[in-house]
Parts: sequence; structure tokens; C-alpha cells
Amino acid sequence: MFENPSVEEVQEALETLRELHITRVEITFSGGNDEGGADGVTAFDTQSNEVDVPKGRAYRNGNLWQVYEFIQHRSSSRPATEDEITWSRVRDVLEGPIYERWGSFAGEFYVQGTLTWDVVKGTHEMHGQESFETYASF
Repeated sequence: MFENPSVEEVQEALETLRELHITRVEITFSGGNDEGGADGVTAFDTQSNEVDVPKGRAYRNGNLWQVYEFIQHRSSSRPATEDEITWSRVRDVLEGPIYERWGSFAGEFYVQGTLTWDVVKGTHEMHGQESFETYASF
């Protein structure tokens, strides 16, 4: 279940991005009918050049952060490193507005769009399309 990040968590995530001279982040998302979420993240510097950011792969399991790995068709987990935890927290904060609005994407709708963060101002906007299935008596 998604929990809204605190003001402090948002500020920490944005500061982590600023340290890499990232000024804008775009997150594409899509889904509906019980599945969906963030599809991709692209970060940009002041010159609108793409900036590679580490991918957070850690997941919270209670109070522990773990990384799940698949090796030779077997799944296992290990404790997450500090870097993996940091970038997973950044990802959670950045993707937060998507899940705040559409939750688990359960419902008779479909949405696709882009969430854009202005890292300098600390603001975000979402743009896209949403369709709803409707029923009519016959």
C-alpha cells in the first residue's frame, strides 16, 4: 500500500537529485483495470541533457530493505546497500503522486501520462489521458 511521503522525505529526495545537478525528472505511467504504475524515469540537467541515475531496486519488507534477485531461475533476497535504499526512497517519492491519485490502478478506467518534477522549484505536474468504461441499460 502506498503511503504519502512526508515533507522531509520529499526535500531529501530532491536534494539527492540536486547533488547530481538534475533539474527535471519525467516519469511516464500507464494502467488501469487492476494493473499499472510508473513505466520509466528520465532525468535531465540544466542543459536538458539526459542524466543517468542509479536505479533503486530495494523493497521495504517491514523495517528491512531487501533486494530480490533472480539467478539461474531461482529467486533469492539479500539486504539492500545504502545506495540501493537511497535511490529506492527517491523513486518512491518521485512516483508518489501517481499512486496517490490512482492507487493500485483498480477500477474500470485506463490512464497514461507523464509526471514531471521541477527539481529546482520542488513542484510537479501530471499530464495525460484517462478513459472510463461506462455501462448503459438495454
